[in-house]
Amino acid sequence: MIKQITTQEIDNIGIFIRARRKEMGLTLKQAASKAGLTESALSKYETGARVPHYDSLTRIMKALDVNLILEVN
Repeated sequence: MIKQITTQEIDNIGIFIRARRKEMGLTLKQAASKAGLTESALSKYETGARVPHYDSLTRIMKALDVNLILEVN
């Protein structure tokens, strides 16, 4: 099932990524591998220590079956 991300969720992207990963039953290692990232990088995104660049964010969202729709105002 593909999920869409809301503007509010994008403001809390790390929380969203962790919740979606757990919802899918993926370990940090599995999700990182699926997204082509290191476990360390994904962990930093989940904890908010780092904010993913667009390329990394799109790979994470694809790995977690999430549509990334960004609104431009």
